[in-house]
Amino acid sequence: DNTVPDFTARYANRGAWGFVSVAGLLRQLRNDTGLRSTTDTGFGVSVSSKIMFGENDLRLMATAGSGIGRYVGLNFFEDGVLEANGDIDSLDVVAAYAAWRQVWGGGWRSNFVLGYTSADNDRALTGLNANAEASSARVNLFWTPAPKLDLGIELSTAKRELERGTSGTQNRIDFMARYSF
Repeated sequence: DNTVPDFTARYANRGAWGFVSVAGLLRQLRNDTGLRSTTDTGFGVSVSSKIMFGENDLRLMATAGSGIGRYVGLNFFEDGVLEANGDIDSLDVVAAYAAWRQVWGGGWRSNFVLGYTSADNDRALTGLNANAEASSARVNLFWTPAPKLDLGIELSTAKRELERGTSGTQNRIDFMARYSF
């Protein structure tokens, strides 16, 4: 029940070498039960970069903050949880990824990607079924046989761990075809 919008700001420095950017988020977390209204402040900082190596590039990003779960990993974590007295406890989240884009030539290219994210959950408040962390790795191969036509295949693996310590892994093979109008 936020009463103010989320505020974001971003600064980027660009050049032929690529770019580096710093972004920030400031937000309100609010709970209104009708009997009592509580608020907490959420905030986050994200640093990202793309560094060119000829046709290839390295992409990096790191994000950290409190009360930003909805912005990290497609809402993989909660923004906050309610304490017994009704106060909001914003959850701390960290996330990072690195990706290498390799151009092979002849319309062929690949991406090699690693990602990781975790939350500092208070188990007494979130319970043992809350997401604790996730990691993933993927590699793909794309081909552009004709202008505006892309074909690709990707192999990926991802792991999710709950606060109780149990985890699961997902392995996938994805195929894609895209024609741009």
